Amino acid sequence: MGFAMALSEACQNIVEHAGTGGWVAVHAYRFRRKLGRKVAVIAVSDGGIGFRRSLEATQARRFGERWGDAVALEAAVIQHTSRFRDPGRGQGMPGIKRYLTRWSGKLTIRSGTARIAIIPAWDDDVPMTEGLAPFPGAQLQILIPGAEGTA
Repeated sequence: MGFAMALSEACQNIVEHAGTGGWVAVHAYRFRRKLGRKVAVIAVSDGGIGFRRSLEATQARRFGERWGDAVALEAAVIQHTSRFRDPGRGQGMPGIKRYLTRWSGKLTIRSGTARIAIIPAWDDDVPMTEGLAPFPGAQLQILIPGAEGTA
């Protein structure tokens, strides 16, 4: 059920925020290099307006001169900020993060000139990367490890 929720929420974000269509792929494989077990990967991408432009109207003033791609990603992913003020909205990202915490999964999101990652103990990635080549939309990758002891 959690996998279906993560897939659905990731895809729904394209419809809600991108302003254009997008792509999704799901792949399962054996991740020998770091885990030595099977993983499922959900990859979602769109060529839309990106996190910064999506949140700009409601959040840019709050952050002032700091406002940019990295701050927008941090606001959305870490602070669970949504551009919608309706009660009950903006629960997709927190739901995905809760699911990944249960499975020691990894979340990476790239938008604009920045990339943010929620990193499990088994990975040595960096939490934030800035100064990347501009990307107009968003790319989201969810990596879900199989249960311990599965080959």
